[in-house]
Amino acid sequence: MAKVDINPIQWHEGMLLMPQHFQQTDIRVEKMMTYYMSHVFSFFWGIVKLKIDEALLTTGTFRPIELEAIMPDGLVISSLPETKSPLQVDLLPFQDKLQITPYFVYLCVPLEREGMGLSEGVPRYLSSLNANVVDMNTGEQAIDIPRLVPNLSLQLSQEPPAHYVSFPLAQVSCDAKSFSLTNYLPPQIQADPLFGIGEVCNQLAERLRQKLGYLQQKVQAVEERVTKDPFFEEIEDIRLKLIAGLLPFEAILSIGNAHPFNIYRELCGLAGQISGVKYGEIPPRFESYNHLDIGKSFKQLIEYIEKVLNEIEESYTVIPFILNERVFTLQLQSAWIGDRFVLGARAQPGMTTEELINWINNCVIVTDKYITLAKDNRVLGADRRIVSEVVSMNLVATKGIQLFIVEIDRRYIDPKGILCLFNISDDSLTRPLEVVLYNSNQQAQRGKN
Repeated sequence: MAKVDINPIQWHEGMLLMPQHFQQTDIRVEKMMTYYMSHVFSFFWGIVKLKIDEALLTTGTFRPIELEAIMPDGLVISSLPETKSPLQVDLLPFQDKLQITPYFVYLCVPLEREGMGLSEGVPRYLSSLNANVVDMNTGEQAIDIPRLVPNLSLQLSQEPPAHYVSFPLAQVSCDAKSFSLTNYLPPQIQADPLFGIGEVCNQLAERLRQKLGYLQQKVQAVEERVTKDPFFEEIEDIRLKLIAGLLPFEAILSIGNAHPFNIYRELCGLAGQISGVKYGEIPPRFESYNHLDIGKSFKQLIEYIEKVLNEIEESYTVIPFILNERVFTLQLQSAWIGDRFVLGARAQPGMTTEELINWINNCVIVTDKYITLAKDNRVLGADRRIVSEVVSMNLVATKGIQLFIVEIDRRYIDPKGILCLFNISDDSLTRPLEVVLYNSNQQAQRGKN
């Protein structure tokens, strides 16, 4: 980057004004802003918005159809240039190389070189006429105003091109049939919650919530016993550590447009909290955040957190039913099928345990193809049994939840069907708030093997 004098012009009365005076004032304002930003926050640059023509990409042309970005030197790219030829790069000449190794597509702008005009060498800006600009006060006197637009180009390379300010927009590869993008995540200013890092982090937060739900049930079950489980304090300590790391992490994700580095920082905090789950565990020394390879920076942290979460063993998985027009339904999976189902019903606010048990004892339990049979014969379907705990799954009923075991009777239950629970005499006040299936993880593992 050229060394630019950012000292202010000394204006004085009688000064002979030249274009250079105004040009230098513009340059100073831009460079002062970049100076402030780069020293306050190093990762202020990257993609704001990018959309690629996917149809053209497969045939060998990389063309953005939407583009907003901030270059590493502070230059703002507010839109695609309005030129005769679109901003694109032809991938076909590189087809053989791309089949061997992926290449980056760099967004490039020539370096700012002091003392060079627009007509010399490769200019940083191109002149573009902004036609019919009216007086904002009167709406009259339309004139044409020439503007300087960045001289953008795309270059395919494995290293940043010389003599340009640049950063990668994407990484492309080629197989025998077509061109495609790799899973590389380019520098960006906002993390999309539905894509890339944002999506992965939201999935991680959801998994933490599920793990907390499991631990919460364990804690509640122990609290209701007369004799405390010797591991009660350990379970509660793990739960509190997960909460302490999860809440700041969810807060930054909930913004929806958080900077990746801010998410990364909260993810480090989560990794620090979760490392205390294992006694004596010291978290590994992670590589520093790399704005040019966001995916790699996040991957190391996420893999560590998932590794620790996997070590918090769960004896069962909670699978909720869907309430659809008074019927609780759940599509059965082969891995869940044994000789019985373990179900739980959660009471409505104000609903007594006796009322909940009465609903369970009088509800119809069949898969979808046997509903008509049950109604015609006035039967309740599969047998059910009220229980307070399931020792084999280390599952204990907590306050407001009633456990019950359903025998898998092939006369009423098709292992490939949709399991349905309904009570023909209930209403919105006497129906459970929720019904769930507790699936043994040991049974699921045997099913995989």
